[in-house]
Amino acid sequence: ALLERARDRCSRVAMLSLWPHPSAVLSPGGSVALLQTLRQRWSCAQGMGVDDIAHVRFNSDVAAMSAEDFVDEMLRRRLAPSCVVVGEDFRVGAGRAGDVSMLSQRLASGQIGCEVVPHR
Repeated sequence: ALLERARDRCSRVAMLSLWPHPSAVLSPGGSVALLQTLRQRWSCAQGMGVDDIAHVRFNSDVAAMSAEDFVDEMLRRRLAPSCVVVGEDFRVGAGRAGDVSMLSQRLASGQIGCEVVPHR
């Protein structure tokens, strides 16, 4: 649903992907069952109309970033989007402090649209 909305709204669609899975960094030694390898993720994303994928190496530095810094660094600077599409349960930043409201406000200050897709 997120990619469908992005394809409807934007001429190019990019996806931000964290690797390794955040649980592997935040809870080392725990078991993380992955649905796809990184290569499979890219192949699947291309098949669903994604033009570009930005892989962010998830580590303790990224985990410690404030929500505002993550949005500025990883979204605004790295992808330079015209709009961002997220699910209604979107969370970002250290302690999952950033939510849809914060994201919308932060993006609006840079003239970037924010679309929220509700759960089906």
